[in-house]
Amino acid sequence: MTRRFSDLGISTVTNHFIGDKIKIQRILNKEITVIDYKVSPSQIKGDYAQIQIEIKGDKHVVFTGSVILIETLKKIPQESFPFITTIVQQHEHFEFT
Repeated sequence: MTRRFSDLGISTVTNHFIGDKIKIQRILNKEITVIDYKVSPSQIKGDYAQIQIEIKGDKHVVFTGSVILIETLKKIPQESFPFITTIVQQHEHFEFT
């Protein structure tokens, strides 16, 4: 007898973030809620981060190769998410405030 997938007891896990992709320049100097993030190797250079954010009740995804933002995110304990912050540009780099 052929089994049904539902009988296998396996739940589907997705680690995709939801919401429209938004450029980091559109959220600079605005209060956002950082919900989660994921760092992956870039095909071009170094790593990049996918950041799930919420702004004004809408969820978005921000992609960045900013080393400072990535290293800062890695220092934040998972139990501290979500958190409210603002991303600002200081000279040639971005940082959380």
